[in-house]
Amino acid sequence: MGLYAMTTTSFGRARAKKAEPAIPRKIRLIGHDRLPDLGINYNSDYLRRMVKRGAFPEPVRLSPRKLAWRETDIDDWIAAKIAAAEKKSA
Repeated sequence: MGLYAMTTTSFGRARAKKAEPAIPRKIRLIGHDRLPDLGINYNSDYLRRMVKRGAFPEPVRLSPRKLAWRETDIDDWIAAKIAAAEKKSA
């Protein structure tokens, strides 16, 4: 139907109504087991200390024993590290 969805009135006649665009609300989370794939090879105790001092993004608690990080937060953290390294070398 494209950008339009059919709705019916209480009298049974259908009319076209412009549909709202879909907003992606899915947040991809990265578990501790996937961090090494991104080059982050820290153990969980070191990550906890980094989070506590504000040097690493806050995790999302999925359960009492399971943490994950938003993919965008990790991407931003990596980009900031790269920018700091480039600035330091320039």
